[in-house]
Amino acid sequence: MGWIRAAGDWLQGPYVYYLYSQYGFDKGDIGRLFIAGFGSSMLFGTIVGSLADKQCVRPPLPWLNSVDFVLFWWIWRRG
Repeated sequence: MGWIRAAGDWLQGPYVYYLYSQYGFDKGDIGRLFIAGFGSSMLFGTIVGSLADKQCVRPPLPWLNSVDFVLFWWIWRRG
């Protein structure tokens, strides 16, 4: 099921691009934001993953995977 989350992450790109363009960001700024996001995920994901492996932290319960979606949906509906 992890591939579904990964595909969803990749599919949101055009929508995030459109959102940034509606807020007045130009193409270069949006590109830098995407690169910063991927770079921070690479850096902090590696660090946090390594620390979690060393501490033998169990992965969260499967239902916690959708908490971020529900939170985003709730914020979007209120906005």
